[in-house]
Amino acid sequence: VKADTKLFGLMDTKTGQPEGFDVDIAKALTVQLSKQSGVPMQADFTIVTANTRIQLLKNANIDGFIATATITPEREKVIDFSNSYFKAGQSILVKKGSGIKSIKDLNNSKSTIIGVVGSNSVINVKK
Repeated sequence: VKADTKLFGLMDTKTGQPEGFDVDIAKALTVQLSKQSGVPMQADFTIVTANTRIQLLKNANIDGFIATATITPEREKVIDFSNSYFKAGQSILVKKGSGIKSIKDLNNSKSTIIGVVGSNSVINVKK
């Protein structure tokens, strides 16, 4: 799981454990797998980032990841995805009064845009 995405996967500073929607999904899947197989199981969490998750999976450092990840044709060439369990969109947030009303306004702006390294939001903004 990721530990940098509020409400989905974020590190609890008091317990040192990740918590959020993705963590809850992982725990629920583990319960279902245990019931179906008759073998007691527990989720074992490894913290990943948008930049490391696919490589860790490819290298077999992790068995899978449950984290915010857009399904793209490029990623589908490298890893297998389950069905989506959460549909989300992407938005650009700007300071009120900036004059930026759409993505096209950024072409004529000297604004600095930030995004998460390894996420497709950076690629989408560049396009």
